Amino acid sequence: MSTDGKYHMTYPDPDQLLDRADTALMLSALGFKVSRSTLAKLACVSPNESAPYILFCGRALYRAGTAIAWAQARATKPSRVSRETETVAA
Repeated sequence: MSTDGKYHMTYPDPDQLLDRADTALMLSALGFKVSRSTLAKLACVSPNESAPYILFCGRALYRAGTAIAWAQARATKPSRVSRETETVAA
């Protein structure tokens, strides 16, 4: 992470351990907009849908490569039609 608190668009070391805030920043910088609180909620409420993490001294730590793979797996396949732009004829 840079000193300005933002990740630059370089691919991180896949084995790097990141806390929830840094994981959210990294994923957002790579185009997967997710917040620290969303990662925490998924870990508590839906552990099967959460990005895999380990605990160290009570803090969740995510491996960068695993978090990216998790985000990619949750994304839909590329499409030519966006559901956001579809209109339903009345």
